[in-house]
Amino acid sequence: MEAIVIEDEGSRIETSETLVFSMLTNLWVAGSREVWSEDRLKSRYTTLFNQEVAFPSLETLRIWCMNSIDIIWDNQVARESFRKLKSLSIYGCNKLVNIVPSYILGRLKSLESLELELEGLSKLKHVWDKELHSQVQFQCLRSVTVSECESLTSLFPASIARDLTQLEELKIDECGGIVELIEKDGLDPRDVFPKLASLELKRLPELKCVYTGTHALRWPALKILKVDGCNKVEILASQPENEMPLHEQPLFLIEKGAFSNLQELKLDLYGGMEIWHGHSHDGESFCKVRVLELHHFSKESAISTCRLVRSLTNLQELVVRNSDIEELSDIVEAKEGPRHDLKAIPPFSRFFQH
Repeated sequence: MEAIVIEDEGSRIETSETLVFSMLTNLWVAGSREVWSEDRLKSRYTTLFNQEVAFPSLETLRIWCMNSIDIIWDNQVARESFRKLKSLSIYGCNKLVNIVPSYILGRLKSLESLELELEGLSKLKHVWDKELHSQVQFQCLRSVTVSECESLTSLFPASIARDLTQLEELKIDECGGIVELIEKDGLDPRDVFPKLASLELKRLPELKCVYTGTHALRWPALKILKVDGCNKVEILASQPENEMPLHEQPLFLIEKGAFSNLQELKLDLYGGMEIWHGHSHDGESFCKVRVLELHHFSKESAISTCRLVRSLTNLQELVVRNSDIEELSDIVEAKEGPRHDLKAIPPFSRFFQH
């Protein structure tokens, strides 16, 4: 057997023996979207996996709408289970308070893709226990997607971020409580996410920075950066030597040349976000940008934005939407479209229109 789908109907078989699915590689556990009364919830089981069932070959696990469970694994889970798990996807389990407890970490060394699509998960405050870095480093983890987790204030403790050496893709969307991506918990991280190629930050109204520490970070593999609906971000990037306004901090505090491989940059400048803060911008950090898309370009962000655009010698596509077009008149020849879009024409190599 390679795959099985289990639908939660509120029943559970009690047994003292372990049922082993030795050949099962894919498991999808689906519950119900209906709202249960408090009395009925108390009568239902609250742990999904324990010692009664074992999955020694399982590689993919999807858990959908299991609103009765508090935790996925209890501390008596079968010893041989989940050691080959590569992909974990969780959606709509609104009572979960922790995704990966410390006692299960040693099993998940093969985990490659952690995708959290959690609708209305009001109680989830931590994806990982802070103590987990002493047990497992998740060196195979390649993709993380987190959405609609309103109680998260950060995503990674700094000790975890340092260990995610294979992470290539990170997407965070509609997490209204996130203030920072990396939480300070000891030593300042330096080389975080060395292989991260794509970073998308969308609809994060409280986000202020990637990391609150004063140590500059490097992003050597980053090729795609999208920041949209993060209205408390006042400055996209700056270097430590640039004097910052009082009570302001950049989303990215970076070293020189930190974005040296960045090719696609899409930004929502709503609220007057500066792209770069400082007397002179770091040309090495944006030297490979080919695509630049700006939303809500305004007079407040005009100076830093114009300075950046002029320096992008490899720029091929420039799109400005929902913006004050007049502020770009000294950069490119432009005309206003039906939806107030900028259509960039030569000297850029491609005509681009929305």
